[in-house]
Amino acid sequence: MNESNQDTRILDLIEKLLRLSDSPNRHEAEAAAVKAQSLILKYNVDTARLTGLDDDPVICSDFICLLSDRSYGRKKLVLVIAEHNLCRAVFSVGTNWFQFVGRKSNIKAVELMVHKLLIILSRMATIATREFRQEQEKLFQREDYLLSRIFKKNKS
Repeated sequence: MNESNQDTRILDLIEKLLRLSDSPNRHEAEAAAVKAQSLILKYNVDTARLTGLDDDPVICSDFICLLSDRSYGRKKLVLVIAEHNLCRAVFSVGTNWFQFVGRKSNIKAVELMVHKLLIILSRMATIATREFRQEQEKLFQREDYLLSRIFKKNKS
């Protein structure tokens, strides 16, 4: 079965399920709506495709840089966000540069989420670093106090 026939078959099935979701039988309607929703998510179908007005082709985004040498966690975050939004993140080997591949509307959503989450992570790391340093300073002060008490007792 070629890709065009499969796409048509899937769209037809989704349309039938959506019509069935208007059924007077509540359980049948709920089951049809749930199945339609899962197929829509699985095959990245939007209303434009269901109505035959698909003008959102698959594209590649511009190159984006993570701006960090220690970016394994950031790369993983980008990969997960892209995957959950029906895109792919493609990294250039040995660099921090990557591109997204997917529908334009999905890429925009991924870019926005990645940008916002990286800002939040950066702020959280700054706060955590500051708190860690404050705790270390308190620890050093306690150690200094205890050492001074020990040395005072030894001199006495």
